[in-house]
Amino acid sequence: MVDDGEAEAIALAQETGYQLILDDLQARALARRFGIRIIGTVGLLVRAKQAGIIPLLKPVMNQLKAGGFFIGIALEQEALRLVGEL
Repeated sequence: MVDDGEAEAIALAQETGYQLILDDLQARALARRFGIRIIGTVGLLVRAKQAGIIPLLKPVMNQLKAGGFFIGIALEQEALRLVGEL
């Protein structure tokens, strides 16, 4: 079930056409059904690294994980590969 905040964000993105940052799988599925462009936190960090906004991706992901944010091993490896840190 998608929580109220995510539902409101999806509705706003549908109205404005903006891309939405979502990590919850159910919320992502709902957003896709409405044709909303989405990106996850890790994807956003990959873009930040590629744009030179952050110097390294791995320490940022490590900080997120230390704070309880789940990043699957396959996603982490792919993200690090994409930015040349693997």
